Amino acid sequence: MIEIHVFDNAEGVAQAGAAVFLDEYEKAIALKGEFVVGLSGGSTPKRMHALLVGLEIEWSLVTVVLGDERYVPPEDPQSNERMVRETLVDHVPVGSFLPMYRGESPEADARSYEEVLPFVDLIYLGLGDDAHTASLFPGELGVFDDDHKVIAAKAPVNAPDRITLTANCITCFPKVAFLVAGESKAEAAWRCLEGPVDIANVPSQAIARFAPNVVWLTDRLAVTKLQAGA
Repeated sequence: MIEIHVFDNAEGVAQAGAAVFLDEYEKAIALKGEFVVGLSGGSTPKRMHALLVGLEIEWSLVTVVLGDERYVPPEDPQSNERMVRETLVDHVPVGSFLPMYRGESPEADARSYEEVLPFVDLIYLGLGDDAHTASLFPGELGVFDDDHKVIAAKAPVNAPDRITLTANCITCFPKVAFLVAGESKAEAAWRCLEGPVDIANVPSQAIARFAPNVVWLTDRLAVTKLQAGA
């Protein structure tokens, strides 16, 4: 099941993302007394994190994990860990933060992360202009990996290697929230949601179309090619 919610701009997307966080947090705390959330990089998540800092949340009950990571040290400006720390984790007393990078190798660090990855209640994902999500890129076989929860992945040319949760792992989570904003995402959004099924070349389809509970939070510029957004 997928729900599509369209907002005027990226600020509206960030606000909606924060509202989803609070809703899923309250459900998880009522059910089991803890909440595990998966976060991603990007400009819209940065704004959402700033909003989360202001929420009345018992952060000691929250565990933060990453959906993917560039294989760079945490002090690198490209690091998702660094972004999440600077925009959220350094500002609130989370119970636990589980970064992906350990410095051995992408493959070894992926195996290590798989061993400690808890069940995730809610994960946020973005959408690349090439229709990738997390670090599941077009043409890479990792999107079809059913044997692992976490894998090493190759990024496009001249970019760092990655570590990423697999599509098979993510589709087992009870809630997936895509944050998608900007005109540059319009073609990728159409390919992901309404284009012909082609998971090898549109990896985001594996999650957006097959996860049991997906919410798509987007601005108007990103849905100009969608029938659903017309």
